[in-house]
Amino acid sequence: MLQIILLLLHDILRIVSLGILEENWNVQIPYSVCGVRGSNVSIPCNFTYPKNDPIQVTQMLWCSKRQHEKCDINGPYVYNSAYKHNQSNYEYIGNNISNCCLMISDINSKNSGEYLFRFITTLNLGTFTSTHDVDVTIKDLNVSMSRSRDNGSITVGDSLNLTCTVSCPGHSPELQWFKDNEPTTNSGPILTFKSVKHKDSGNYSCALKIFKSSESKQISLYVEGTDSVSSDISGSTTYFWVIGVCSLVSIIILIVVAVTLISRRRAKIHEMPQKEGKTAQINTVTQTVQTNLQRTEDVLHEEEVQYASLNIKPKEVWANTEQQKEDSTIYSTVRVHEVKGEM
Repeated sequence: MLQIILLLLHDILRIVSLGILEENWNVQIPYSVCGVRGSNVSIPCNFTYPKNDPIQVTQMLWCSKRQHEKCDINGPYVYNSAYKHNQSNYEYIGNNISNCCLMISDINSKNSGEYLFRFITTLNLGTFTSTHDVDVTIKDLNVSMSRSRDNGSITVGDSLNLTCTVSCPGHSPELQWFKDNEPTTNSGPILTFKSVKHKDSGNYSCALKIFKSSESKQISLYVEGTDSVSSDISGSTTYFWVIGVCSLVSIIILIVVAVTLISRRRAKIHEMPQKEGKTAQINTVTQTVQTNLQRTEDVLHEEEVQYASLNIKPKEVWANTEQQKEDSTIYSTVRVHEVKGEM
């Protein structure tokens, strides 16, 4: 009889202990997690167990139901804390006390599916697996276009928007835009073209800012028409930088030239009195020389006149004397003949 009572008491205690286990042992995980292809996805997880008993967690396990439907003790697991080498893109970022988060890096379609968490303790029957699984889904970034004109080709001057979206609920990630596989300075979910230009033609895509591998498929944009010179100038930041630098250099050059000219002018003004004094001295010397030359010319002219007078006077006297002699001779001859006739 006593044995029967002891057996019944043992069963009652076992039932009570199991009830306590069911009440205090738990794993909290979401029902679904959505991630962008090529990015990292974290599965939030917390676990609890009776803290009033000397219980220690000895092993943490994550399994994928694609590989292991029941996720029991036999495995296999995508992560097992007892293993030193787990799959490279699965990282346990929790601990052995309460946090059981799992990080899946560079996620792709192979990583989608349902996951369960299981932990093992030092207590007999102290093994617990999450009561439900978490469904991990993978989504791609997509680029769509909205235009001011629904029909016809895109021409220069049209307005349009490129929008980067992901169908994961609650996601508002930082984005990066690419043109022809080269990063642009644009960020945010919407890329706006208020007045599209021909040079805006190209293949556009978007990606999570810190995950280039999450890049979306490209969307092609072709703009018909030719950009005007004015639109190119107004739309080119580089052009304005060049113009600004050139203008600044030109202003500096003008200032330097102006300062140089002013300095030279001041120097000339300072030297003018000295030059004027020298010029006056030169003019005085020149006038003196000219006066002396004039006086010399006058003296020479007077001497020439005197010499001329001396030379002319003897000639005139000689000529008159000769003429008188001739006249006397003629007159003498005539007179002699007339005397003979009268006799």
